[in-house]
Amino acid sequence: MRNFTFRDIPFLAVSQSYDSRVADWIARVEAADGAALPAAYKDAVNTLILTLDAQASPNAGVSNLAALKQLIIPAGPATMAGCMVPFLSSMPAATAVGTAGGWDIIRAQGARGNGTNNYINLGLGVSAVTVTNRSHGGWFALDNTAGTRIMITNRDASNAGSIYMDQLNTTQVRSINHGTSILATTPTPSTGLYGSVRLSTAQQILKVPGTAATVYTDASPATDSSAANYQALAAGLRNTAYSRHRGGVIYVGNAVNMDTFNTAVTTFMSTISSISF
Repeated sequence: MRNFTFRDIPFLAVSQSYDSRVADWIARVEAADGAALPAAYKDAVNTLILTLDAQASPNAGVSNLAALKQLIIPAGPATMAGCMVPFLSSMPAATAVGTAGGWDIIRAQGARGNGTNNYINLGLGVSAVTVTNRSHGGWFALDNTAGTRIMITNRDASNAGSIYMDQLNTTQVRSINHGTSILATTPTPSTGLYGSVRLSTAQQILKVPGTAATVYTDASPATDSSAANYQALAAGLRNTAYSRHRGGVIYVGNAVNMDTFNTAVTTFMSTISSISF
């Protein structure tokens, strides 16, 4: 047997140590994709998760990460099966609905549907979070076409439910979180984190790219009436068309700190933009 020497070191496989939750997610995504994820991408996911876990949410003793009830990261995986893997195995399964071949994936940015029948069922009912301790949203590249194009909602074709965030005719972002309609100007460029937080029956916090989270007076009912699941990139409300927004990170949960959450997700998306997939 040949003696080991330092000349062997460059040929040894180096194992990166990841947070155990990240390592589990990576294994499930790679199994769904049937291929390994780039090392630099896995590093970026690990940094994202550790950052979210260190950030305080509005709820005492709860981190931004721990506040989440659903988190999918379509930016990075090679297939829609990989894009639908929830971050924690305990989170509900997400489903890509509609024409299987209709999805368009840019790995550094995420997935978008065909604008005809594709959307994501996030598998989480509205009743999983309370009216006064709720957040939802994601990193989206808006398609900027005329009409009403949804980012995230619990509405369906029958117009049931009362939660949605969408883009109106390229000029405005609208958010209803069991209350009145909140409007913000569509930012330029219209790519980044869009999120809504409700901490009381009287206020909603809305975040769009390029501005700090803004508090709006927004009266809401005390309880939820809909059992519909959250959906992303779906048709609904008065929509007749599905959106072609591209989603890179999509989440639902209890309230998060929108500004720090935005910093973590935006840094992650910027980091992976230079990775060779």
